Amino acid sequence: MNSSDRDSEISNQPKEPGPKTPKRVVIVGAGIAGIGAANSLQAAGFEVTILESQNYVGGRICSEVHGDVCFNLGANWIHGAHGNPFMEIMSETGTKVYPIDSILYKMYEKGGAEVDSEAFDKACEELDVICDTILETKPEDKSFADYFNRHHPEKMDKSNKVWKMVLDNKITDMQDDPNTLHPYLFLEEKHYEGPDFLVVNGFNTITDHMSKDIKDIRLSHIVSSIDYSGGKVLIKHNHGEIEADHVIVTVSLWVLQQRKIEFIPALPEHKLDAIDSLGFSCMNKFLLVWDGEPFWDNVEEIYYSSELNNKFNFFVNLQICDPKMNALMTFAYSEEARKTESQSDEDLITEIMTILKDIYGQKVREPSLFKRTKWASNEYVGGSYSFPSTKTKREHYGYLTEEVNSKVFFAGEHTTADYMGYAHGSHFTGCREADKIISLNQ
Repeated sequence: MNSSDRDSEISNQPKEPGPKTPKRVVIVGAGIAGIGAANSLQAAGFEVTILESQNYVGGRICSEVHGDVCFNLGANWIHGAHGNPFMEIMSETGTKVYPIDSILYKMYEKGGAEVDSEAFDKACEELDVICDTILETKPEDKSFADYFNRHHPEKMDKSNKVWKMVLDNKITDMQDDPNTLHPYLFLEEKHYEGPDFLVVNGFNTITDHMSKDIKDIRLSHIVSSIDYSGGKVLIKHNHGEIEADHVIVTVSLWVLQQRKIEFIPALPEHKLDAIDSLGFSCMNKFLLVWDGEPFWDNVEEIYYSSELNNKFNFFVNLQICDPKMNALMTFAYSEEARKTESQSDEDLITEIMTILKDIYGQKVREPSLFKRTKWASNEYVGGSYSFPSTKTKREHYGYLTEEVNSKVFFAGEHTTADYMGYAHGSHFTGCREADKIISLNQ
């Protein structure tokens, strides 16, 4: 056999397959959805890059430490302990939590008189029954407020102090103003059973732990366009561009609604309609820290029947969670939250202190520290969480979860009807989209 025969024989033998090049996935956003997706994909052998517009990891999960006090600017509670994925993660993260009893509270009306807590508890129970009826009947009212005005007008009257507290703190703080809220879709979401926990030492302990092994996270990378018209996806950002086989978009609903990212070609109309149909609420937080002994009640929560709508009617006592945190945290919701962003610190402190002095009188001292959030003004977020508005239909959530051309995928708390608005819901959607991509490439 001559050399050419030997060469021919070798060339005809089956070749050993070379190393398979891993598929590349770019994730837009390093919040809990992006982190969850990245971990799943990286473990499955994909090459993963996260592009994050802000200069930290976590998105709407972020915390500040001021001396002995930790201020969770975004996510603050673990809602439902049984089966919640965050409860499983906490043992590895050093996250400290406090179980919220929901019965250790006091309520006050204007003038400082204490409100009968039994009346509040009874109203909360009645609200549960009303909501069960709404779920069964699925009324055609335009909004939750319209339903209440039709069936329970006396409860919508602002002079009804107890029901004002109930609706402010059980509906508006978790969703949005009842006038903008779908009459029943928000009641269809799922809940984990068990107690709620307040995270004491920083919710970011969870995101920091979950992101520590992700190999390629690029901060301050602002994505401007996603071109999926070719064989690959081309993602342009303020530092250049990057090519990928797939992209997962985990930005907030507001960013999508404002068309901050250009999609090439444009997203399907039914998907754009779904994006625009949902509401995006805002909740801002206000932290007040004092030197010396606390002057307030030794309870978990303090309610106040304020004449202000959805503003400073609820205080969380952080001192009962950790004796070193001599602080109260209060809130503003919906449009009132947005309005606070144009107010000065001094004006806000004056408003809050007026309420505290009405409750506790001369015992009240000026705080040594005041901190606040401005989520609506954050150009990369635009608010706090999504909710089903009067324009939302159930099928819109299905459209939001649809991938486009098996290239562009979407995750985030706004893409799940089951756990909308929750951090654990956002994490779930990131893992969901990662599983889709893994299945496509098997």
